[in-house]
Amino acid sequence: MTVLAILDTTVIVAGVLASHPHHAPCRQHLQAAAATPGTYRCSTHAIAEAFRVLVALPLAPRIDAAGARLVLRTTIIPRLDPIALTMKDYDAALDLVCASGLGSGAVYDALHLLAADRAGAKWLVTANGKHFNRLAEVAKSRVRVVDPAASN
Repeated sequence: MTVLAILDTTVIVAGVLASHPHHAPCRQHLQAAAATPGTYRCSTHAIAEAFRVLVALPLAPRIDAAGARLVLRTTIIPRLDPIALTMKDYDAALDLVCASGLGSGAVYDALHLLAADRAGAKWLVTANGKHFNRLAEVAKSRVRVVDPAASN
């Protein structure tokens, strides 16, 4: 099956939080993932990062670790069939960040982009397009960066 898109953490988090300002367009991607298995995926890194963000957000009521785990296990992992990253991917991400001139946090974005390239995805869906566009340019990636909030 052809992978259409890799979803990054920003889309996963917004897609599961009804109170998030970008919930509707991000949820559409999660719904498309459920409707067409295998066409929307994420990296294993996105699962860990989404867990961290969901637990850390200052929501009322807060999402505890068990609640975040439940959402990821029941909603995200089955729909997005995460792509396992390797040490080679992490090494390539470090090289890409150094070549891009971006800051240290860009390594996390680079991991999403490398997963998209490895999966042969057409799109990388993110609410943080600026960094991804720079990384994609430096990596000479054919993956198109798509911001779900901008398309609405």
